[in-house]
Amino acid sequence: MNLNRWQVIVTIDDHTLHDQTYSSFKEIGEDLNLTLQQVSDISINRKNKFKNNKFRYAPQIKINKLSQK
Repeated sequence: MNLNRWQVIVTIDDHTLHDQTYSSFKEIGEDLNLTLQQVSDISINRKNKFKNNKFRYAPQIKINKLSQK
């Protein structure tokens, strides 16, 4: 049984587009259409490939592990 819980927040500028809790990286990937590798990279704050982009709007995705208490 997996007791891990993950909070995912997706924002653009100061606008929250998505704020939900998940029980696995697989769930996160399926809901946000990301690969497991992308979800894993985001969760450990690996450098965002879209940081220095030319997109007008690029989302910021944060994945935080929630306490098991």
